[in-house]
Amino acid sequence: MALTTTTLLTTAIALPVSLWTFKCAMLVAFQRKIIYMGYSPMGARSEELSAADQRVLDVEVISTQVSDRVRLDGITARRKDISSHASSTHSPILFYLQGNAGNPLSRLPVFEKLLGHRNGVKDLQVIAYAPSSYWTSTRRRPTQKNLLEDYTKALQHTRESHTHSPIFVYGHSLGGAIAVLLAASDTRKPTHTHLILENAFASIPAMVKAYFVSPKTPYYHLHKLAFDKWDALDASKHVDNETLVLVSENDELVPRSHGEALHNALPHSRLKVIQGALHENAYTKQDWAKTVHAFIEERLTEHARESKTH
Repeated sequence: MALTTTTLLTTAIALPVSLWTFKCAMLVAFQRKIIYMGYSPMGARSEELSAADQRVLDVEVISTQVSDRVRLDGITARRKDISSHASSTHSPILFYLQGNAGNPLSRLPVFEKLLGHRNGVKDLQVIAYAPSSYWTSTRRRPTQKNLLEDYTKALQHTRESHTHSPIFVYGHSLGGAIAVLLAASDTRKPTHTHLILENAFASIPAMVKAYFVSPKTPYYHLHKLAFDKWDALDASKHVDNETLVLVSENDELVPRSHGEALHNALPHSRLKVIQGALHENAYTKQDWAKTVHAFIEERLTEHARESKTH
């Protein structure tokens, strides 16, 4: 009887501990598969630009080299009534940084809603690159270091190709964290580059603690083992760019408090809560395009005023 009781107690304790240990080990080992989902949805890496994709906008596939071995593929999108030449010289650029899954083509509904806004900036052009391991860009291990290298080079190429264009770096979710870190590390602090952050998170460790709320669970403490921190909140204090922070009222993935914390940490920030929006559908709400265009137009007016004084 004593042996049976001991066995039951050992099993009752050891089995949950073993399962928790195994799950924790798998979450740590495969965390980059969870964070960087270039493979999702199915077909995201092989999808091609189709005629249907160009019914509303002029869309072209573009490429740039990060190094001899790494190429990034992306797209440009503009209104059909705006010429390619006009868009490539002085028109404002929205440099789009995607979230952690899919590819630039899956964001075309977002671009259509933005560029098709009747009271918006007519000659706005969108440039969206897929980082390495996403879409048809070179396959290499997705890490914070590699993605920052990718987008640093892509942004540099965009600036060199559009020397007279104000640039608005727009980051959604993971892309928002990337945008903040890019701005914080930009030693030139270009005056004609601004940030728009949509449902950006404060950091990966903060996201882990948000998902596993209770410190009583072992998963909560995995935040200490994150390979890539993406600490946008810490980097925010080094960002001098004018910034618009967009937060979905009902975001089911990134806590609203993350966007509010970023807004409070950024020196030159304004906050807009998109009423009724979820993590992925803010662009379907009327306030979204209106707010983005108002921010862009305000900055363009400021640029024009500054140009007249010099």
